Amino acid sequence: MDNKPPPKHESVGQKLSGKQEEELERSMRLLQSKMDKDQWEAEKKKMHEAERKAKAEAAEKQKMKEEAEKGTGTQ
Repeated sequence: MDNKPPPKHESVGQKLSGKQEEELERSMRLLQSKMDKDQWEAEKKKMHEAERKAKAEAAEKQKMKEEAEKGTGTQ
């Protein structure tokens, strides 16, 4: 048995013409570009969420500290 991989962009015994191969490569580049952009946007969103959470936690700690200081100041 001959287990050689099929030539580039060839499957099920079907060969692509030069124009079809160019279009397929163009589509693959566009898809990869979109995937890269989507991944970058997901990482950016995750980073912003982490920053927002950290700011909210810091604000909550500050609020608790101020309330504790008010409580000890009036006694």
